[in-house]
Amino acid sequence: MDALQFVESMLTKAGVEINGKNPWDPRMKDPADWARKVLRGGSKAFGNLYVLGYEQGGWDCDNSEQFITKVLDADLRKYFEPKFGMLWLLMRSKLLNLPLRNPWRVARAHYDRDPEVFDLVLGEIGTYSCAYFEHSDDLKEAQQAKNDLICRKINLKAGDRVLEVGCGRGSFMVHAAKYGARCVGLSVSVGQTTWAKEQHEHLGLPIEFYLTPWQQFVCDEPFDHVVSIGAFEHFGRGNYKQFFRWMRSVVKEDNFSLIHTIVTENRTGKDPWLNQEIFPEAELPRVSHVYEAARGSFKIEELHTFGYYYALTLRKWLGNLRLHRGYIVEKYGIRLYRTWEHYLCSGVANFETRRVDLGQFLLTPRGVRGDVYHSIR
Repeated sequence: MDALQFVESMLTKAGVEINGKNPWDPRMKDPADWARKVLRGGSKAFGNLYVLGYEQGGWDCDNSEQFITKVLDADLRKYFEPKFGMLWLLMRSKLLNLPLRNPWRVARAHYDRDPEVFDLVLGEIGTYSCAYFEHSDDLKEAQQAKNDLICRKINLKAGDRVLEVGCGRGSFMVHAAKYGARCVGLSVSVGQTTWAKEQHEHLGLPIEFYLTPWQQFVCDEPFDHVVSIGAFEHFGRGNYKQFFRWMRSVVKEDNFSLIHTIVTENRTGKDPWLNQEIFPEAELPRVSHVYEAARGSFKIEELHTFGYYYALTLRKWLGNLRLHRGYIVEKYGIRLYRTWEHYLCSGVANFETRRVDLGQFLLTPRGVRGDVYHSIR
């Protein structure tokens, strides 16, 4: 059986046909060449060929998120990841289980590039993390609901001091300030910090932005709460224990703090194409990694998962991207557009098939005393 026959037989199990008539069927000029490249290069080749596009010898699809969903649902990815490549990823994740060497790298590679694209994709308040669609289908309202959920979970009160690690464009701190909280945000993204200061400084809110990694932040007095939303994925497994110890050193004894992060059960927590094109060295934690790393520093009162809402968030971002396709392609080029499209489509598929999930870990240094924790939704 040659490469094309093998790939076709696998895709048939997922209800997918190369150059078929369904919206989820991929189109390509040379299926045999595509099959050989995907078998050799796995997900990295799969993504690169999508970015290349049909006319340039890659592939296209009317509904690529559904195509990827079908492949994942049929558990076909294991057939398309070269064994040596997966072994190297596993070894690399072990070797990189070391203190973080360059926390600025991912910011320069992704967060600091093309801020206008982020404006167009993320929507009005520029929040780059999972929204909470419990009460509204509107993206802005769902993002504000996520921020409010976190404020309620940590029992935020007027006068509290909050430290946000990886504060992005500052939307959580702006929301927390409405509770009367005073907020300090840490970031390694020059672009996001500049945007946040330009957008929020005129509001006169008690929020401050520091362009520094958490390892280098000097804390003069403990905070009432520490919150991190969508930054833990960039710390690296080798830094989790250090992070929780540092976090414990900057927060008061009996208050709640919260980590909002994507989680996975993948052995490496890495994706070759995503690490190449979007997030260098990003590594998704396993739930067990978070519990192990927090032990000795915090009690985890609750793990609240709502990964399906991340699929909805990504679909909203994907819709915004496609709405502005003409403008983005004209100004930034087709390659950037298709890179973003594949990134978002893959995200939708991974969350919808539950290959990854979204977890909010609620933490206290000593644990709730004299009662049980009552969940807040």
